[in-house]
Amino acid sequence: MPSSEDISQRRLDLSPAKRALLERLTRTDTNKKTATQEITRRASQAQVPATFAQQRLWFLEQLEPNGSAASVPAHMQLTGQLDSAVLTRCLHELSARHEVLRTTFAVVDGQPIQVVAPTVRLPIPFVDLSNTTESEREASVQRLMLEETQRPFH
Repeated sequence: MPSSEDISQRRLDLSPAKRALLERLTRTDTNKKTATQEITRRASQAQVPATFAQQRLWFLEQLEPNGSAASVPAHMQLTGQLDSAVLTRCLHELSARHEVLRTTFAVVDGQPIQVVAPTVRLPIPFVDLSNTTESEREASVQRLMLEETQRPFH
């Protein structure tokens, strides 16, 4: 693979016409990417069929109600002071911007359809472990994470 130095040298070796063409093509590609990356809001709240991936998850839920097949457990550790009000506002803002975080499913004629709620204000549970020892805190965190990963995803 050529180094960035080799590529820079090759650009310098281009004729002015080829360099202008390369710059124009590069700008065009950038503009195309920007235009295709924009996602617009759905104008209609009409019934929208579930995607194939959503249908698979819905089918698994029918086979094993209240299962955790749709859960993809992940966690992150925050350090420092936590402003729970700011975190809550940020999570609510994310759900306001992304329909997928407000989507549930209904069944119409035996088939799942997407139902996008205009807003969702879910309670964000916080557990204060600041008054526990480090070992107690670690054990509590592990227990809480395990409980959360086994909770059915609705």
